[in-house]
Amino acid sequence: MAKSQSMSSQSTATGHDSRLPHSSAGAVGIHSHLPPLMEQQFGNPSLSALGTPGALSPFTSMMGPVSPVDYRRSPGPPQVCTMPKPPQVESEDQIASILQNIKHCDSEGALLDTFRLPHGDDLNRYLSTYFTLFHHHLPFLHPSSFNPAHVSAPLLLSVLSVGALYAFEQDSAYMLHIGSKLLINQFLVNKENFSSRKCPIWAMQATLLNMIFASWSGDPKGLEWACSVKSLVANMVAGNRYELKLRSEARQGAQPNHQEWIEDESCRRTYYAVYIFFGLLTMTYNHTPAISFNEFDTLELPSSETLWALDVNQSATWHESMKTTNIITFQESHCNLFQGEPARYSAFATRVMINALFLEVWYHKRCPEALQDVVTEYKLRLALESWEKSLEICEPETVVVQLSAPHRGHPLIFNAMAV
Repeated sequence: MAKSQSMSSQSTATGHDSRLPHSSAGAVGIHSHLPPLMEQQFGNPSLSALGTPGALSPFTSMMGPVSPVDYRRSPGPPQVCTMPKPPQVESEDQIASILQNIKHCDSEGALLDTFRLPHGDDLNRYLSTYFTLFHHHLPFLHPSSFNPAHVSAPLLLSVLSVGALYAFEQDSAYMLHIGSKLLINQFLVNKENFSSRKCPIWAMQATLLNMIFASWSGDPKGLEWACSVKSLVANMVAGNRYELKLRSEARQGAQPNHQEWIEDESCRRTYYAVYIFFGLLTMTYNHTPAISFNEFDTLELPSSETLWALDVNQSATWHESMKTTNIITFQESHCNLFQGEPARYSAFATRVMINALFLEVWYHKRCPEALQDVVTEYKLRLALESWEKSLEICEPETVVVQLSAPHRGHPLIFNAMAV
């Protein structure tokens, strides 16, 4: 609480005046532009030629700036490209709903004297920076159905905290981050007979974003906290994964409708996002992985970003696209790679599979018999070569990512190549 009070006092000086019990006094602006510094970079040809705003991101050590080099081009015929708009707060009523949601989650009143909701303009800026700069590197949230007024308060605050960090506004970022952590802690502590199987997906998503924030924002104690909740999040993945399996089996082979698919795909993407983040902790800090690849066996790999970005009202387009979508499970892809057979999957799946291969190499190198185990080394080399060949047949993407200009591939592909 001492930290949250400190952050609140600092943020007060920046003009936050939406205390939790009251409605926001700030006017709501509908802004989808980037912060001034980012706008300057986009408007400067010399800077654009050298790199992208991602190079200035606080998360570059984790996600990496998007490369201006054309590492891989998505194959396939020309398609209509789209540029999804980030979710925005569009009215005073929505701000009132957000405040009410926060108050409802704060049953202990822990945020009453320490938390201020940013102005509407700032909320929209943080949402824009999250969905424009961060989301494409770990796209587990569904942008078109992400309604700030309806989404769970802890998840919204965690999204805003990452957005504020990308906007280089650390006081607001920490205040939002601490607020999200407090609300999630209340939820977990006050929930009777807590079960990982019954844990809502938003709790896992919010905790993941808070772990990412804590690990890479510069807070010296952040990494310690993130490591302390790794086992909790791993249990959430296992329990929620089992519930997803039961839902799928209950359909008895019938295909889900669009809304059901979004729910299922959101779960799958969140599991894989946790898996990737844990892999980054292993890569950066040499931490023992908290999730084994055996956890995913028959789980489908993530869909293409083009399919994922479809609006909930585009069910007809989604249905037609599903007819030609190549559905492949983690286990099938894993077997293909180790048999020297390239696999066709999405950009997100490419990132998932290189994470799996990296962890297998990590485990192998720690084995005392690694130097003599030439068979395993050969199989790993074969799998890595097959993974690289799979890049050439990666599913085409039509979602335009502003950060990727003039880079023609998807940021997920660049991140995978960096690994």
